[in-house]
Amino acid sequence: MDAAFREMLVNRNQAALKDAYFDNSCRHFFTVDWREDDADVVGYCANCLGLSSLSADWRDDALVITFEGKERPVALVMDVADRHTTVCALNDVLSPGFEIRFIVCSFGSDTLGFAALSVADWQALEQECPAAVAENFIDPRELPNLMTELTAQKLDIIVERIRRR
Repeated sequence: MDAAFREMLVNRNQAALKDAYFDNSCRHFFTVDWREDDADVVGYCANCLGLSSLSADWRDDALVITFEGKERPVALVMDVADRHTTVCALNDVLSPGFEIRFIVCSFGSDTLGFAALSVADWQALEQECPAAVAENFIDPRELPNLMTELTAQKLDIIVERIRRR
């Protein structure tokens, strides 16, 4: 894990974290636009994690994610909601070694941000600075569809619930 990223969280430096996201200066972050091709979303994550064994391709109208030789078709409906479906399926494929989390400060932007780390790194951060992690990063599988259903009010409720765990 990047020392600067860890330091931002340990010091609860919200401004630095936000700058790292919006300046695209943290190697652990990637962004997804609502118009993104779902196969590209997988590619962005693979680049972020440095995983040459992670890829996706279209077979007819079906997206198939491949990781370490295993294939997983993703049930898409061919609309904007699919970006969320792809990120959640990707999290399932990467488990138990890696995890993608939604970057809370990206909410409301025309692109959504995600942080990708090993599960061991997330666990270390959660032990060292649990409140900072809970306030800034959420497993997208715990959220309503990020592209079509998430509102500021729902996000506030979810962040508060996670913080209290």
